[in-house]
Amino acid sequence: MTGRSRVVQGKEVGAVSMAPTDVLVCEFTDPTFLPLMTSAAAVVTDIGGVLSHAAVVCRELGIPCVVGTGSARPESLTGI
Repeated sequence: MTGRSRVVQGKEVGAVSMAPTDVLVCEFTDPTFLPLMTSAAAVVTDIGGVLSHAAVVCRELGIPCVVGTGSARPESLTGI
């Protein structure tokens, strides 16, 4: 899967819009991220495991998810 990365900080959630091909990259997700997650092609988080919010929601939405990378945000730049 390929797509443009969208690095999102927690406080930016309400101000960000996602295209259907964008990959959401963030520290972790919580229920405030749900509108972005439903629009994203995939989700990558720094923190989390198989029972994390991101993993469970992505499983329900049927979209790819990588959790617990530890360093996704510093390595990713929005738009790349």
